Amino acid sequence: RNRWVEYNDQVGINYDASQVPAEWFGWLHYKTDLPPFKDPNRPNYPWMAEHSENFSGTSRAYVPYSTTTPKIEQWVPPKSQTRHPATGPIAIHTTPARHTNTGLAGLLPNTLVENQELSTPGYH
Repeated sequence: RNRWVEYNDQVGINYDASQVPAEWFGWLHYKTDLPPFKDPNRPNYPWMAEHSENFSGTSRAYVPYSTTTPKIEQWVPPKSQTRHPATGPIAIHTTPARHTNTGLAGLLPNTLVENQELSTPGYH
């Protein structure tokens, strides 16, 4: 092994093979013996784009514009006045207990308040 890449210190350990331009890839893999800057026969056409690394998985990734309508749609939960905290206070509907524990009757009160409105902190 006598040809290798020394990546820039700014890259650190986040290097990627797509950071090597095609002409240097050819030299690294012995497709040519001349480095790109010494090769006078390198093609340089006006339609050739500048090299750029693969940005998949980053915020600079290519996202094509879709012209098709979506085949599925996301589920939106039904809005209810009693369950949605952004629309107002939460009402709790309770029913009296059918069975009571007589062993704890002296320690715990066995009372339920029906349809009592509770205020949620931060929502008025």
